Amino acid sequence: MSSDVSRDGKYLMYKVESEAAGEMFIIQSLINNYTRKFGNASKALFTQDSKHAVVLMGIDSLVIVTLGSSEIKYHPNVASFEMSNTENGQWLAYLRKDSSSELVLTDGNFSEIFKFANVLDYEFDASNNFLILRDSSGLSLFNLNSLDRKYIYTGKRIYDWTVDAKGQQIAFFVSSVNDEVEIYYYHYSMDSSRPLANGRSQGIFDSYKIGMYLLKFSPDGKNLFFNIEKSNQSNQEYSRIWSYTDKFINVDESEVLGIRCVSNIKNPKVLHLTDGSTTIMDMNNDSLLLAYSNVNLDEYNWNRDTFSLQLVSANTGNHTQIYQMPKCFVPGFPSFGTSPSGKYVVWFDEMDKKYYSYQVSSGIKREISSLIKHALYLKESDIPVRKNVYGVGGWLSNDTILIYDEYDIWKINLAGSPHPICLTKGVGRKEKVIFRAINSSLDRVITDHLLITAFNGENKQNGIVRVDCTNQFLYDKRCMGDFVYGNNKSDNGWATHVENDIPQRVGNSDFYIVKRMATSQSPNLFLTKDFITYKQLSNIKPELLYNWMKSQLVEWDLPNGKRAKGILYKPEDFDANRKYPIIFNYYEKRSDELNVYRKPFLTASEINIPWYVSNGYLVFIPDIHYETGNNADAISKSINAAVNKLAKLEGIDFNRMGAQGHSFGGYETLVLLTRTKLFKAAQESAGPCDDISGFSFLWAGTTKQNYFMFNQPNHGALLWEKPDVYLKNSPIFNVERVSAPLLIMHNVEDRQVPFSQAIEIFSALRRLQKPVWLLKYENEGHSIESTENKLDYNVKQQQFFDHYLRGALKPEWMK
Repeated sequence: MSSDVSRDGKYLMYKVESEAAGEMFIIQSLINNYTRKFGNASKALFTQDSKHAVVLMGIDSLVIVTLGSSEIKYHPNVASFEMSNTENGQWLAYLRKDSSSELVLTDGNFSEIFKFANVLDYEFDASNNFLILRDSSGLSLFNLNSLDRKYIYTGKRIYDWTVDAKGQQIAFFVSSVNDEVEIYYYHYSMDSSRPLANGRSQGIFDSYKIGMYLLKFSPDGKNLFFNIEKSNQSNQEYSRIWSYTDKFINVDESEVLGIRCVSNIKNPKVLHLTDGSTTIMDMNNDSLLLAYSNVNLDEYNWNRDTFSLQLVSANTGNHTQIYQMPKCFVPGFPSFGTSPSGKYVVWFDEMDKKYYSYQVSSGIKREISSLIKHALYLKESDIPVRKNVYGVGGWLSNDTILIYDEYDIWKINLAGSPHPICLTKGVGRKEKVIFRAINSSLDRVITDHLLITAFNGENKQNGIVRVDCTNQFLYDKRCMGDFVYGNNKSDNGWATHVENDIPQRVGNSDFYIVKRMATSQSPNLFLTKDFITYKQLSNIKPELLYNWMKSQLVEWDLPNGKRAKGILYKPEDFDANRKYPIIFNYYEKRSDELNVYRKPFLTASEINIPWYVSNGYLVFIPDIHYETGNNADAISKSINAAVNKLAKLEGIDFNRMGAQGHSFGGYETLVLLTRTKLFKAAQESAGPCDDISGFSFLWAGTTKQNYFMFNQPNHGALLWEKPDVYLKNSPIFNVERVSAPLLIMHNVEDRQVPFSQAIEIFSALRRLQKPVWLLKYENEGHSIESTENKLDYNVKQQQFFDHYLRGALKPEWMK
């Protein structure tokens, strides 16, 4: 569900999606009962003056809605539309869906002002000065201020244009019949565009050509950035000679990544900014960019490569190294970034576990986090690769950054004395509540109140806290509840958000629109001012049509004394006097998902939990705890302890237990089948069974050697160092112990777990004449993409479990 609020704060628009019914847009007033619904719609926008909404419905109908009234105007045969707002008013452009390919431009009153024939593509530029048109004759600009049209290029094969920040310059690709690519440039003062660069330009290698992607102006508009790549790339082989000095195995980086270049508009000589060994990042600076090394991080602890950050001059192409990461185990992609203004580069050092800043203007490097006495990274994890930095939460100003510890948020001013201030006053650590910013950003300074999500890892409750402009932090426990608000995950140390899940402010008021869900409540929109009391706005409740489910947090002790958690799903009409079949589903630790609403969709690899629960099953998701070098034993102990806990609960038939997992969860399924007799049937998808053959599997230019040492398998040693560890943790070597029927789903195109792993376990069980079936779908990878194949997989999976766990007749495909 995505949503938008009109600029005047009076109307809410949201989209509801259904696999069966498609998309529906609903518009409703926030001050009265006005509501309009538009089914089978693909796009909808409010006008800038908040008087209308424009909706693209069905296949080809454009609908103009007068907000607050019953007035609706329809325009048939419309393929697409775009809107813009300028000093001269707002504009709507829509393309007719007929042989004329006519583009109609209307004014703020939706009166037709201009029509353009044979239009292939169009858009309003970001500055709202021009409507850019590509038609059968070439590329033209319609000036929204002077209302005149000018062709800036006549010809065909025009691709992917870009406009500078001021809306005064445009650049675009032109491809010739023989696929030679040229970049053309136009300034609003010119009569027509001119060539700026091509494959013969000074500075481009003989064997290279311009790539038709990543075309962009510098912030001041003086430089144009683009990529070059090897000619006839598809006809060339990668390295024929493999060397122990190669960064990646059988991969030529310059062919894969391309080379970033720049051309000055006034002096169009092509300047190389990288040779393919680095990747360029924009940093909102007119003359400098940030580059980072393209290293093989999977091998970083032992190979000859080094990771570094470098400032690159757009004027000379010179690189200045500002940081080099020591050789060490790197749990994830290095954490670094730039301030929104481009004044600072900030990174986390994986060796000393501290943050550093680099001031671009002065070249001063500072350590900025040592005064924070709490760890800024996950210190305890039974999977080493999960020991990531907690992350950066965004920027309160161009000089003030937000940094996370395990629970709290710290702010550090980089311009003055970098003395950290705990923004959340240590409340997170005291209450064992994790605070994370949700409306901050890594590429812009926050201009509104800072909103913080709160999550209690013990009881899984969630809430939102607002911090005012004076940065006063008041935590009211009444904000917490058995709900999920949006998304507050952290990726590679730099916080990321799902944009539509961020609370939206209603105009200039103190009210916010928030999306909230619970296990038994589908995501809906709510209005709140204090994030304690909520008024429900939308009323989407598909769960009412089914025997839905409820979730229960289950806790138990492991043999090693650790406390484990899991989620038990039961139907809402659960009868404690009945005995229900139960399916275990697992993947690392997922108890934090206790209050997540699970959509009953066609699954691509797992089980459809709501579907199974509404059809008479219980489903249990236990957290799995691991042990270095002894994962298989730890997995079986985790499940055995969980079963002992469930034995104390009512309603479970322990003679009808099933197991299901995907990928590493598929491996866990095979471990359980070879080490326990708990399950009557099991289904695994794309799971590995042989860590010895998998150890040197070639994937994305590297082997999986470090994966088996430090990631999910967690063997802690190389194969030749501790072969016994690989043997005892590989289910294939205990296959004779399997007693439960097994259904496997694994596809030939799987690039993460090779199909050969499925052949190993299937052929072994077949030789032992144990009941096993293998589902293999064409043109599918690690999971299933095709709806048709998903349906087939979901049906066969349920038929399999229904036969063994509920006594249903054996389907024909199993006979």
